[in-house]
Amino acid sequence: MNMFIKTICLLCILFCINAYCALSHEECTTLLREAERCFDDGNEVAAVSHERAVENWRKAVARYERVIKEGAVVNGALFYNLGNAYFRLGDMGNAIANFRRAQRLIPRDANVQKNLAYARRNCQDNIQEPESRKVLKTLFFWHYDFPLGLRELLFVITLCGACFLGIVRLKVKRSWLTATIVVLFLMAIVMATSMLTTELSERGTIYGVIVASEVEGRKGNSESYDKSFQAPLHAGTEFRLLESRGNWVEIQLADNQTCWLPTEAVILIQ
Repeated sequence: MNMFIKTICLLCILFCINAYCALSHEECTTLLREAERCFDDGNEVAAVSHERAVENWRKAVARYERVIKEGAVVNGALFYNLGNAYFRLGDMGNAIANFRRAQRLIPRDANVQKNLAYARRNCQDNIQEPESRKVLKTLFFWHYDFPLGLRELLFVITLCGACFLGIVRLKVKRSWLTATIVVLFLMAIVMATSMLTTELSERGTIYGVIVASEVEGRKGNSESYDKSFQAPLHAGTEFRLLESRGNWVEIQLADNQTCWLPTEAVILIQ
């Protein structure tokens, strides 16, 4: 009986804490409006006073972050707006991290793709991919350059086109129809293979972004290990997570080099 009472009390406390921390829909809406107003105000005064602009952009970030944390909101447009605010503040790490989060939720959004690409060009580190990967990106450009949404659209168009022409071919005996059907069907297979490859490669893979302005990569999960590189890594550098151990993560960079970083220096894109 004692244990039952304790359990009920614990559940009540947890419920009260959750009710206290969570924002209502009205509160979230108010904070989002305030964040948008602060962001716009910052843009308007940027040419006159950089200090006032920064103050407004920081207010926008604080409100967006609160909605995400306390309102438990998972929304691509929200992450996109937060990324823009961080970009205005010159925080490339958090900007890219939030653009990447937005990309996962709204992969077809052209503005997300454009702003992410622009933020990447403003990063300090320029880590080149291996030549073999560059060759693959050239040969299979549609897989690497076409957004997932565009590949899905092409798959539907080519498959429907092949089916429609297949029906027409039953009535109209033309050799060019047969050739066109084969080409469209092959294109549909190529797009389907590309989408499946993306799905399998992304499954279980965790990516991340360095958010510390500067951090030394280590050869092990401690400051006592030697540095992995002569120069430190900087905010905005993206990576693939290999392992987590305590307060350290092992990462793989775009050039396939690996190192260990403290967890407070990175954000993982879940």
